[in-house]
Amino acid sequence: MVWVVLLTLLVLLTLSWLPAVRVGEWQMRRVDLLSDVRADSQAGGDAEQLDSLPSAAHLAVVDSCRPGLMCIADMSDSTLRGMTPLYEALVRRTELGRPVRIAVLGDSYIEGDIFTADLRQLLQEHYGGHGVGFVPASTPNPGFRRSVVQRSGGWTEHDANSKGNYSTRWANLTGHYFGSGSGAWVELSGVTKYLSRLDTCGTSSLIVMRSGTAT
Repeated sequence: MVWVVLLTLLVLLTLSWLPAVRVGEWQMRRVDLLSDVRADSQAGGDAEQLDSLPSAAHLAVVDSCRPGLMCIADMSDSTLRGMTPLYEALVRRTELGRPVRIAVLGDSYIEGDIFTADLRQLLQEHYGGHGVGFVPASTPNPGFRRSVVQRSGGWTEHDANSKGNYSTRWANLTGHYFGSGSGAWVELSGVTKYLSRLDTCGTSSLIVMRSGTAT
């Protein structure tokens, strides 16, 4: 193991002495293990070339949010792989012939619908729609999510922490799934005292996986 570390260190030190390699319009980032400890006078004019990515100081950032608000920041670059597809779908929503569905992934802050409930209400008020979005068939903490009243029974939960009986084949966006026993049931109802547009819903869908197909 020691020899592997020493050999890797030797290769990286050797690469730091090589000039920048360019293939067409693509330039390989130079390797310099001592860049953080080398004085600026030693780095010379090549210091700016060690990193091909623009520094934050070179980016012109315009904050259009009103004081007291925090807007959603699009961290993508010119490849337009960030929020652009969502914005285009919202603009073309009347042409798509289907709802525009948004998935926000996160931890318990999202599971409790703390941030997403307010975001969903703002989007529904502007673009239309009702309901609470995706809700799992069962939950060990039914009162944790205040935007929906949930009761269920007869379900067995499977997640990544399950030992020996978990399969990614059946997992959904939340990373877990539920097996139904005899007489399994679920009851969901919207609330009226938390946020608006939660007490009505135009369409309800129950996703059931059977023999590898979803119905």
